[in-house]
Amino acid sequence: MVVIGTRSLVILRAARPSPFRQRTLIHSSAAACSCLNTCAISEQGPRRVLAVSDLHVDHPENFKWTNKLAATDHRHDVLIVAGDISHNQEKLSQTLQGLTKAFWKVFFVVGNHELWTRAKDDSMVGAEHSPQKMQLIHSLCADLGVLTKPTRLGPVLICPLISWHHQSFDREPDIPGVPRPSPLFVSDYRACTWPEGFPGIGTEELAQWFDAQNEPAEQILDMSHDADVISFSHFLPLQALLPEKRNLFYSGLAKAVGSDFLARRIAELQPSIHLFGHTHFGWDATLDGIRYIQAPLCTPRERLGRLGSIILHHADIPPSRMTRTDGAGHAIPDTDPLAADWLPVTIWRSKQDMSSYPPGGDWQALKHGCMCPPLHARWSDYFQTEPRRPDDLTLAPWVKGVRRQPPAT
Repeated sequence: MVVIGTRSLVILRAARPSPFRQRTLIHSSAAACSCLNTCAISEQGPRRVLAVSDLHVDHPENFKWTNKLAATDHRHDVLIVAGDISHNQEKLSQTLQGLTKAFWKVFFVVGNHELWTRAKDDSMVGAEHSPQKMQLIHSLCADLGVLTKPTRLGPVLICPLISWHHQSFDREPDIPGVPRPSPLFVSDYRACTWPEGFPGIGTEELAQWFDAQNEPAEQILDMSHDADVISFSHFLPLQALLPEKRNLFYSGLAKAVGSDFLARRIAELQPSIHLFGHTHFGWDATLDGIRYIQAPLCTPRERLGRLGSIILHHADIPPSRMTRTDGAGHAIPDTDPLAADWLPVTIWRSKQDMSSYPPGGDWQALKHGCMCPPLHARWSDYFQTEPRRPDDLTLAPWVKGVRRQPPAT
């Protein structure tokens, strides 16, 4: 572990393996991915922490959006990007480089798109397979000053958590006749490549290998003492963070979104906030004392077609800005879907910032700062009043009779 203070650099011995599972590298050819596993501590803290996921800058509108964000002044703020910037090295590098110029610190965790190696415009030189590409991306981040490992910034501990999906994550009944994940229905099954002898995609063994690339749990817990803890991942730790299958155009999505190994890490770490991405649904829900937020940019087509299930907004938006309705008749903020001015979401503010710039609203006090008021999102709002009914296999009206290719998650 590397501890970065204001005057010295101290190297400490490595911590013991995590207590909740054996830390095993399944295949030696990819073990080098853990070579950058170092934690850091800085005495200086941020003014604010902002978050976003699923930038997908391969779309020109999204690349323009990130460039606009990169032109803002956030010199005292932290930005968390919860995966899926781009599979293309040049676009990934350009985006991260721009964001590091705007923000004091930028955190990033790889998503599934970053590990695609069979895309036509992929340009990650030297990546023979997806685990090796992850290693090269981590090296790129280190060169750009982008943080990919748990880091204590004054009173805040921010923990990127590497993960991967496995089919057994899904424990809910299947919709009859819907095929399981395959190269035809899930892009990862055809766009990622793996070393010879590596566990197959969709298996628990592959998800466990990705989990093993994280820091040992004790090492992170030691850093979390007397801190406001924020963790983030690209994939989901809980199936309750996804609509039931009857509401999904491709219900097999549930088998390619989450990780039980990730859930165990979060349960042990007990962060105040955990951010995630991947499923392209706006979300804000508190489960077992942990607040789960998804703040995705998504694709321009998704924002134009289903803004109501993507957008996050505060309860105190004036009625004059709630004149629009979505397809279900729900009021949504009157905003330009392509401008996406609700992002990135400010999820944490220091007490000093709160005293200097009182924001109004129901900000919730933590040990050292405050986390944002409840955010409204269609699906998480729905589950606040409606119990989850996974055994109900009756297709939702917007799904019934519709034959659509599932989104490239």
